Amino acid sequence: MSVVFSNIRKILSFSSAVMEAYDVVIIGAGHNGLVCAGYLLKAGYSVLLLEGRSLPGGGCTTEELMPNEAPGFKFNPCAMNHLFIFLGPVIQELELYKYGLEYLVCDPVAFCPHPDGKYFLAHKSVEATCSEIARYSQHDAENKIPMKNHGK
Repeated sequence: MSVVFSNIRKILSFSSAVMEAYDVVIIGAGHNGLVCAGYLLKAGYSVLLLEGRSLPGGGCTTEELMPNEAPGFKFNPCAMNHLFIFLGPVIQELELYKYGLEYLVCDPVAFCPHPDGKYFLAHKSVEATCSEIARYSQHDAENKIPMKNHGK
């Protein structure tokens, strides 16, 4: 019990020192933490951004996640999240292109490799995606065609 309290005292002491040096401490350098830090820095606050991993970016990283099954292949674990950044003003307000942000528009839009060597490709075209679905299930592919007119 005294070890726990001793560690808590050390943490609180460290926290006090950090908070005297920084206006804000953000724990987690994923895409949300990075955006938050960017806005706070732009507003003139001093920010300490902490990340437990050796690579910042969270779901917006590009990594070799399956080195045994797909050696050398790097992909983004949360690629679908990238679509949401275009719905708001973050890119323009934080001038991300000025710092090297570059989006490559791809088709297929998603590649899902499986350890057994099979894969699935999703395309911009519903028809092309349905052709991929048909490789696994003709029934499902035929039932996805109505999506084409969804929202029109």
